[in-house]
Amino acid sequence: MATSRISGTVVDTAGRPLAGVPVFVESAPVAMPDIAVLTDEGGGFVVPAPATGSYVVGCTGERGERMSARVEVDVDREPEVAVRLALPLP
Repeated sequence: MATSRISGTVVDTAGRPLAGVPVFVESAPVAMPDIAVLTDEGGGFVVPAPATGSYVVGCTGERGERMSARVEVDVDREPEVAVRLALPLP
């Protein structure tokens, strides 16, 4: 079975990358572990997408603000799907 990845960047509303922001899969077409990854220094993140379908990827800012995006993944066609999440300025 093929596996895809959802990669992306978390930025503030001015477009600056945000490091250390927790990113997690809110919903997926299959059961996923309830874990978060932290963005790197460039705001980047990667989460697995083991099955074709609709995923919701979210993040939480340091003041509790949340942002999420729906991503459609086709594991047979796309090895990686990109998403951009923008959090409000602190």
